Amino acid sequence: MRKIAFAVLLGLLFCTSRFSIAQEIRGVDAPTDDVPRYQKQALTVFTGDIVLAQLANGEGWRTMVTLVNLENVPATATVWFVSDFGDPLSLPIVGLGTYPGVSFTIPVNGSGTFETAGGTGAVTQGWAFIESNQRVGAMAIFRWSHPVFGGPIYEAVVPAASPFDKRQVLPFDHTAGYRTGVAIANFSTSAITILATLRNEQGQVFGSASLTLGPARHGAWFFQEVFPSSIGRRGTVEFTTGSTGMVPLGLRISASGIPTTLFPMASPLW
Repeated sequence: MRKIAFAVLLGLLFCTSRFSIAQEIRGVDAPTDDVPRYQKQALTVFTGDIVLAQLANGEGWRTMVTLVNLENVPATATVWFVSDFGDPLSLPIVGLGTYPGVSFTIPVNGSGTFETAGGTGAVTQGWAFIESNQRVGAMAIFRWSHPVFGGPIYEAVVPAASPFDKRQVLPFDHTAGYRTGVAIANFSTSAITILATLRNEQGQVFGSASLTLGPARHGAWFFQEVFPSSIGRRGTVEFTTGSTGMVPLGLRISASGIPTTLFPMASPLW
């Protein structure tokens, strides 16, 4: 497995309550038991936003992850990295070493951030989830600049999302040279089958396909490669599954390569 360097960004945090605890960010080893960490977390009934559906590093890509303590007491949390194939993804963390996860101790009103170092090596992608018994907000930002010459930095946000919505919708706009990238993570202990249904702006179906993701698997692709009939059109793609675990994310990319995040939509009535 390719080793990827991380850069750790540490800042001064302030605690305004009666609790006082220093911020700590450290690498953590995988558990020694035979049960993957995502399975233990997936078996816990927790409806929070705990999944980051896309991480990327290499070939100019870097990913920055930030956690925020939303409790009125100090919080502890661990970000676990998972490969496309559902295996622990060990990442070298600058100043920490090589680990499949990063652990945070966050004071009240505090936050913590780390960032991958990028580099010229082949791009590695996957997903991540947050393990915590407390309410912790999370987001990732993946960014790209030329791995050799530098230049402009393009960024897009990966919001932490819930794995319990069985029906979600992403808008797409494939006019004027725009493309859509889609990533889906399976935060589940079993395989899931996802039906993707395309609709035009009038709500009429003009395409569909199914995808099966194994436990903890992750996939990412360009929409037009799977659905060439969507080129030159606007509309939506609806992802549905019969079980929990599905976490999609969209990325709108201009003809010049500038990305913008597309947020999945879900109705509480579904």
